[in-house]
Amino acid sequence: MTRPLQRLLDSAPSSGNVYVLNFNGDVTASQVEFLREEITAVLEASEGIEDEVVLVLQTGGGTVTGYGLAAAQLQR
Repeated sequence: MTRPLQRLLDSAPSSGNVYVLNFNGDVTASQVEFLREEITAVLEASEGIEDEVVLVLQTGGGTVTGYGLAAAQLQR
């Protein structure tokens, strides 16, 4: 059985790069700094507007401030 993320990647147009980021959240969103570093790396490596990012987000929820910081990183 094909996993949903794999189906998405297989069906995506291959005209640009596809970056996959994993965010394993906890109650305080302690991985936000790591997410910031990954997003910075994608922005620096990106070659154009055809590039895409897939975010695999696994979290049970948490603080508004912690996840507000994560949302701000995603908006970049």
